[in-house]
Amino acid sequence: MAAPMPPVGEMAEEATYEEEDQLRARAEESDMAREDAFAEMSPIGSYSAESLNLLVDSLNGVLPLFEVEEPYPSFEAPIEDGPLPPEFVAAIEMVAMAATDAGLERLAPNLADATDDSKLEEAAGAIDALAENETFRSFLRSPAPGPEEEEVAEEEAVVAEEETEVADEEADALFAERM
Repeated sequence: MAAPMPPVGEMAEEATYEEEDQLRARAEESDMAREDAFAEMSPIGSYSAESLNLLVDSLNGVLPLFEVEEPYPSFEAPIEDGPLPPEFVAAIEMVAMAATDAGLERLAPNLADATDDSKLEEAAGAIDALAENETFRSFLRSPAPGPEEEEVAEEEAVVAEEETEVADEEADALFAERM
């Protein structure tokens, strides 16, 4: 004899749990891949705690502009011939990407070849300059265009193009009448 069928509501609930588990697993995989990517991007070098913390202070100065309330923690010890922490690199890369998106590539911090204190100090200087840059601050304050805004902009462009075509046809008809 076949097992009794569970009520329809229970089947839907089980499917929802399975979907949530699958989504959670994909999100965890994505997080791990992101961490691996930033670990690979992390430069390897020898850094003093003073230079590391100078960069941390600069980073913490701009994090509120990104609506990040939790400051990055200070370094207690130097890093001797090792990589920068991936989460530290990710935070600095966030600032660099925002600078690029704001059209301020020249001010974007670059850790690609940061193998010593001088490169960390250069990155700190770049972040400090961004923190004071009004264009950068305005860019971060402005809302990012959402999918709806992009659709509206595309629709407006299509309507404007159609209006131009109609106006061109009307102009052609007027010229034809005058001949």
